[in-house]
Amino acid sequence: MDKYQKQITEADEFIPKLDELISKPFEKETELQQMKSSLSSLEREIALKIQEKQEQLDEQLKVTLEIDTPAETNSPEAIIVSMSASEITHETRIEKVVNGADHDSASVSEQMELKKSKGLRI
Repeated sequence: MDKYQKQITEADEFIPKLDELISKPFEKETELQQMKSSLSSLEREIALKIQEKQEQLDEQLKVTLEIDTPAETNSPEAIIVSMSASEITHETRIEKVVNGADHDSASVSEQMELKKSKGLRI
């Protein structure tokens, strides 16, 4: 019992000291407020700089797109050139080879025509 009584008296001695510590104002309160206001002003400044950079990038992109996009002109459509008979025969042979037709299946007349068009002697 004496042990508990001793702990109670020690705690009673600390109570006034703790009350004084609790009621004492925070010494760094003004510095803390200044730092908070400085932080908010820096955040605003950073946000403005980011916004300015974004606007500059948007303008550059817009200018780049305007430069890269050709203006519509009244240019004529592509010119169509007809192929000669020898070119048509050659194209037909290429199509047969590509589509898997036999090389030997070409008629003799086609072979003769091809040789003539190439300037070969028969």
